[in-house]
Amino acid sequence: MLPITNAGKLMLRKKAGFIFLGLSTQLGGIVYPGSVSAAIDTKCGGSIYLAVKQTWNSSIRKYIAVDKIEIHMKREGDVYPLYDIQSYLYNFYRMASRCGDHELLNQIAETLLPIFDLAIQEKGEVKWVCRGGTHCTTKNGLLGKEIQLNTLQFLGLASALAAKLAHSDDANLSPSSREFVTKASDSAYRFVARMAKNKNYVKSLEMNRQESPGDPRRNPASKVLRDHEIWMLTILANLAGTTANGQLFKREAFPDEDVKKLSNELLELFYSRTHVTGNLGSGEATAEIDRGFWSYHKDNQFAGYTANSLPADLCKRSELQKYNPSGKVQESAQIKRMPPVPQNLGWDISHARRLVPLFDSFSDYREQMSHLYALPIEKLDGDLKGAYAQQLIKNIWNQDEKRPLFKNYWSGANGWYRVGFKGGGKCTQGYPPFGLSIAVPTGGYFTWAAKNAKLAELGASLYSLTSDKNEEASAFMEKNYRGLSRKATQRTRELNQFMFYPTLVGVQ
Repeated sequence: MLPITNAGKLMLRKKAGFIFLGLSTQLGGIVYPGSVSAAIDTKCGGSIYLAVKQTWNSSIRKYIAVDKIEIHMKREGDVYPLYDIQSYLYNFYRMASRCGDHELLNQIAETLLPIFDLAIQEKGEVKWVCRGGTHCTTKNGLLGKEIQLNTLQFLGLASALAAKLAHSDDANLSPSSREFVTKASDSAYRFVARMAKNKNYVKSLEMNRQESPGDPRRNPASKVLRDHEIWMLTILANLAGTTANGQLFKREAFPDEDVKKLSNELLELFYSRTHVTGNLGSGEATAEIDRGFWSYHKDNQFAGYTANSLPADLCKRSELQKYNPSGKVQESAQIKRMPPVPQNLGWDISHARRLVPLFDSFSDYREQMSHLYALPIEKLDGDLKGAYAQQLIKNIWNQDEKRPLFKNYWSGANGWYRVGFKGGGKCTQGYPPFGLSIAVPTGGYFTWAAKNAKLAELGASLYSLTSDKNEEASAFMEKNYRGLSRKATQRTRELNQFMFYPTLVGVQ
C-alpha cells in the first residue's frame, strides 16, 4: 500500500459487507498508480472472516487447549489463563454468533469444556483455586486462593456462549456443547448465588451507590467501581437469557429474592457511576464511567503529565512508591513538580473493555433481564451504549482518520498510566500518552459501529495499517500498536490480530 501523506484524503464507505478505503495519494501533481479504492471485506464468510477462522483452526485453538488449559491450568495449577482466555476469545465468539456459525460455536465450547473439571466444588460452590504457576506464590499470598476477577472474566465469556448455545436448534448442538451449557450456566449461577447471599457485599454495593467523588479522606480509592461488578452484571444478563430458553438450564428457584436484590444493586451502582453529558437518545450525548473516582488511585498519580518522557522511575526509586491511607502520593520533590491529576478521572480505556460484553448482553437479553429480575427495561436499552460510543469518538480519539490513536482515560485525559505498577511480580515503567491505544482494536470497541459509523472507518483504517509496508506507517504501528506490528513476536501479533479482526466482521 502506498503511504497516506498529508496531502492524501481518506474516504470510506460501507456497502454490502465491504468497507471501501479510498487512498488518494497525490503528491506534486502526480497521482500514484495505487490510488484506486481498496475494498476491505467485512461480510460474514468474506476474506477477513475466513482468515480469522483459518487462524483458529491452525493455531489458536491448539494454543488455548494445550498451552493455556492443559499445561498452565491442569499441570501447573495456574488460574490466570481464565483471564486470558476471555480476552483472546470473546470477539471471536461474537463474530461466530453474528455470522450464525454453529460449527465455530460448538468448537469453542468443546475447547473450553475441560476447564470445568479443574474447578473445586464444595458446599455447593464452584471455585478455581490457584495451586501454582508463576503468578501465585507464597510470597504474594495468592497460592491456594481463588482469584475472583479471573473467575468472573472467564464466566463472562462462558455464560455468554452458554446462553447463545441454549437458543440454538437441537440439530446445531453437539453433545459437548450441551454439556458446556449445563456446566457453564451452573458455575455462573453458583457464583452469583454465593455473592447474593453475602449480605455484607450486597450492603457495600448499596453504600457505594451513595458515594460521590470528592475529598479522598471521605472517598478513598477503595470506593471505585470494580471490574468485578461489571462482570457480575454481565453474567446475570446471560443467565437470564439462558434461563428464558428453559431447555438446557433449569433451576426452579432461580432467581430467588437475594439474586434479584443483587441484580438491582449492581445495575443501580453502574448507573450511579455513569456520568452522561447531554440527552440520551439524541445521538450527541457522551458517557463516562466512574468519573472522578480514580483521581486518587495509585495507578493514576501521573495522569496529568502528558510529555512522552518517563515522569519518574518508580521501579528503581522505592521512596516514591509510598502512599498514605487516603490514596494520596507522599510528598517528594520530584512528584511535587508534576502537573496535578485531573479531578474528573475515571476508568482507563483498557479496563473499560468490560463495557463491550456488558452492552452485548444487555442488547441480547434486555427483555429477559427486565422480566426475571424486575429491572426497569429503559435502563437496559442501547442509548447508553451510544453515549459511550460517542465519548470514544468525540473525546478519546485523536481525530486523525489516517493515524488513529486513543487517549489513555475514558474521561479524555491522556497522561501516563500505571507508572511503577507491580503486577505478577514485575515492575513496569507505565504507559505514555496514547499508550493504551491497542485496547480499542483488540477490546471489541469497533463493534459499536452500529451506534457510531465513524468506528467502522477507524477500524478499516487500522486494518489497512497492519499490512502497510511503508516505512512511516510501520514506524507508527511499532510505536503505538506494537502488538499488531511486524516487530512483535509471531505469537503476539497473531493473538492481537485474532482479537482485532473479528470486530470488523458482520457488524450492522
